Amino acid sequence: MKRLIIKQDNCINCGACAMVCSKRHYGMLDKMKSNIHVPEPEENARLRVCVQCNKKVCLETCLKKAISVDLETGALIVDSEKCDGCAKCVLGCPNGAPWVDRELKKMRVCDLCGGKPACVAACRHAALFYMELGEYVLQKRKTVA
Repeated sequence: MKRLIIKQDNCINCGACAMVCSKRHYGMLDKMKSNIHVPEPEENARLRVCVQCNKKVCLETCLKKAISVDLETGALIVDSEKCDGCAKCVLGCPNGAPWVDRELKKMRVCDLCGGKPACVAACRHAALFYMELGEYVLQKRKTVA
């Protein structure tokens, strides 16, 4: 199954991925309302987005059972009716990808844009990829050799 892959060394924290995400999902250009977390330059942190890990700790820690997996894309789907914004899923995620929209009191996370992630198309620095992990590893081996 395809997943988002982040090549941190290529990311310059330009925020294009976050802006296209916030526009697509929330109708505004606001990196604070994005499913991708771009650190401020002084933070010396890494780009964070849900990479659809195999062990979905967020799903396991959700007390309300508000998180499911889209069988076609493998993306997390949040049931807004069930989610109460408790943030257990945020605390459980090793990547810190889910976030709680304070206005709506609901968890938000990358849904892979239905299998065509807009962030990947917006990234001009080859920092985001959407592909099978094995395909990415094979591609890396070819470029190293």
